[in-house]
Order: sequence, then structure tokens, then C-alpha cells
Amino acid sequence: MSDVETFVYEAVASCSVERIAPRVPDIVQMTELDEGVVRESLDDLVRHGWLVTDGYRYVLGPHDWGLEY
Repeated sequence: MSDVETFVYEAVASCSVERIAPRVPDIVQMTELDEGVVRESLDDLVRHGWLVTDGYRYVLGPHDWGLEY
């Protein structure tokens, strides 16, 4: 996972604590990254199973570790 992907993943993970499933504009705002970069990172994270999407919102994929946010 690249540094950018880690940053995007952590943004989604921080929303999980509040039980919020962010959309791309939310993640762009939180990370202050270019939308294209965010979309590419999200696609990679979904492809590798780190995140799950319904096409609009993103949540953490299955995992067996705890979050400390």
C-alpha cells in the first residue's frame, strides 16, 4: 500500500469509528488530495479488499485487527 493509499484508507477508517460511510467528495475534503488521486487510491484499495464500496460510499473491508482512532 502506497503512502497515498494509506492516507486515503486512514480517512475512511476514521469515519468508521463514527459509523459514517464517506463518499468521494468527503474523502477529497478530508485528505485535501486531488479527486483523481483519491479515486485511483480508492479503486486500488477496493481491488485489494482493504475497502468495500456500494459505488458511492466506502467502508472498511473485512479485517481481523482493531482500530485505534
